[in-house]
Parts: sequence; structure tokens; C-alpha cells
Amino acid sequence: MEHKGDEPSSNCPKCSFTLAGEADECPVCGIVISRYLDRHRPAAGSPPPPPLPDQEGNEKDGTVDLVAGVDGNTYHPSRGYLSRLFSPMPSRCTSFASIGTGIFTIILFLLTLHLAFAPIEENRAGKSFLHLINLPFHEAGHIFFIPFGDFMHSLGGTLGQFMIPLICMGTFIFYRFDNFAAAVCLWWAGENFLDIAPYVNDARAGVLPLIGGNTGQSSPYGFHDWEYLLTETGLLGYDHQIATACAFVGTLVMASALLWAGMLVWRQFQCLRDGGPAA
Repeated sequence: MEHKGDEPSSNCPKCSFTLAGEADECPVCGIVISRYLDRHRPAAGSPPPPPLPDQEGNEKDGTVDLVAGVDGNTYHPSRGYLSRLFSPMPSRCTSFASIGTGIFTIILFLLTLHLAFAPIEENRAGKSFLHLINLPFHEAGHIFFIPFGDFMHSLGGTLGQFMIPLICMGTFIFYRFDNFAAAVCLWWAGENFLDIAPYVNDARAGVLPLIGGNTGQSSPYGFHDWEYLLTETGLLGYDHQIATACAFVGTLVMASALLWAGMLVWRQFQCLRDGGPAA
């Protein structure tokens, strides 16, 4: 199957989704392929794009690599895995989208400062609106891991908090090709480390309010997840150190996610400067 201009079209030229039949519209990113190819065809008389290296280091013709884009532009993900992770969606290369993602990245940066540099005992993450988002996944994790025994049942709440953001991140990377949304999910995963750190820190003290109005001191053994987990592993005396490590890892993950998001926003503005796709 070929579209006009003899450009190959087995994959969407924007997001690389594999197309079925004679479809001229991508069901994933929604572009009309024939119009997209017309718009991105090199101007008459312009030199061909330079060969692109494949993952083995061999050169190939960028004009026929639909994963890299029919015009070989740098915003498509076939120049290696890392290049793919730092490639924004072409549809985001608009003034509105670039400003919007830039503002959202600034908001995440301010939230990081607010949450990451507070003392663990203050439980600032647990008092934020984000805790209400994390809590259902924590409780669902407990339910999911019931068949795996008491230890995994208790650990399942924390695992549930971490698994959902990472599953969402993988979905955005490998299915939606939306790296900015994936970076936000990575930030969310890091925030969950900050959310769980005060719970770990409370393992011996048992004063943190739990669901139902209980505390670790007033609850039967096993109700406070981290009192049970650290007692069973002989690490209860290290609860403060483990909580500090959780907070450090969370801060590092959030900072990495911000760098990733910032790079994507910068690439979007580069695309605008170079005359990339319009809205």
C-alpha cells in the first residue's frame, strides 16, 4: 500500500502505529495521513535529508523511515531508545501545547520544592491532595496481594502505590508515544516514595492516624503495615533510616522526572522555532 508521492504508509508517520487496510487516518494520534505527508514532504529542489544511523550504527535513508518521520525530522523515535524517550509528540509542537506543558512542568517543580524539603515528621505529602489520589491504589494493593500471604498482603499497599504510576508510564511510552505524560507519571511514582516515608518513619512510634481513626498504638499487630513489615524482617530499629532513604529516592526520582519533562518542553519549543507542525 502506498500513498501519493510514493511514501510508504504501513506505519503512521507521526506516532508509528501500525495501520490496517487502506486507512488514511491514524486511530491513535488522529492525523489524516495523506495531509500529513503532503505537509511534511521536502520542498522541491531541497537537498535530501542526511542518512540516519540505525541502532546498529549503519546509515539509512531518512526519507523512507516512517518511525523517524518521512522528512527525517528529529521528533520521531527511531534513532535509538534514548532518542525516543526525549522526542515530544509532533502534535505538541504548537504554541498552546508548548506553553501548557511548560506551565505544568513549573507547577510540578514548585510541588517538588513544597514536598521534598519538608521534614518527614511533618508528613506534608500525606496531608496534600495527592495522598487522596494515592490512597485508593494503596488499599487496592492490599486486596490484590491477599493470595500471596500475610507479608505480601501488608507490603501490597505500598507496592500498589508504586505499580500504578509505573504502569501508566509504560503505557504512555509504548502505546501512546506520549513521553511528557510518561515523565509526569514518573514524577508521581517519586511522590509516592515521599507519601510512604512518614508511614515507615512511624513504625515504632505508632502515632500516625490510620484509616478508621486508629493509630499503630491502638491497633492490633499487623494493622500498621510498616510496623508489621519491619518487625517481621528484624529491621524495626531502622525505621527512621529507611524512611529517610525513601524520601531521598523519591526526591531523586521526582528531580529526574522534572529534567525529562523540561527536556521535552525545550524540544517542543525547538520544534516551533524550526517551523514544526502547527495546531
